[in-house]
Amino acid sequence: MGNLINIGGRYANVDAVENLIRYVTRTRPNEQRRDELYGYGGAGVFRYDTPEIMAARFNAVQDAYGISRRKGRMVHEVFSVTDREFEGLNCDMGVLNQIALELCRVYYSQGFQAVYAIH
Repeated sequence: MGNLINIGGRYANVDAVENLIRYVTRTRPNEQRRDELYGYGGAGVFRYDTPEIMAARFNAVQDAYGISRRKGRMVHEVFSVTDREFEGLNCDMGVLNQIALELCRVYYSQGFQAVYAIH
């Protein structure tokens, strides 16, 4: 069920964390697809953080560990389900949320923060 795709990207500028989180959560200024967002969350961030606060927490952890923000230390993955697979989940967004959180926990268990968005 579902298809997991790794989206290649360099993500090597100082604003990359915030830019990627804002892109994934559809919260960029002048975002054209804002209405596609059903929800977001993560592991290693607080449940009700805004995308801006999530990005600040990512940057704070990187700063605390002396990690350069120009090293491209991010991964962007997309997990997609077909309409038929979604119907098999009874069109339950809660189930998709749980799947997304479990995928984040894989990275979190390896010592990384992770953010997901459902759209």
